[in-house]
Amino acid sequence: MKRDKTDPNDIQRLLGEHPDRLLRLPEVLRLVGVSSSTWYRWIELRRAPPPKKFFTGGSSWRYGEIMQFLRSPQEYYYTEDDEEALSK
Repeated sequence: MKRDKTDPNDIQRLLGEHPDRLLRLPEVLRLVGVSSSTWYRWIELRRAPPPKKFFTGGSSWRYGEIMQFLRSPQEYYYTEDDEEALSK
């Protein structure tokens, strides 16, 4: 089953614009329009933003990072410098 992609401009209106808002996996998949296996493969290939992991075992993504990804997914590439900035 193919998922409908949502226009990033509509996404901002629906979810609010705070870049630090945390999204869980189901929200991310709905916004991006891919399966969880595709999403995690993209993360492994550094073609999608990795989750922020919590000590409780949960993980989520920052809204701002997902919006950046949706604006230009073909140009997105996650680097080691990005990882260091996230850990601060």
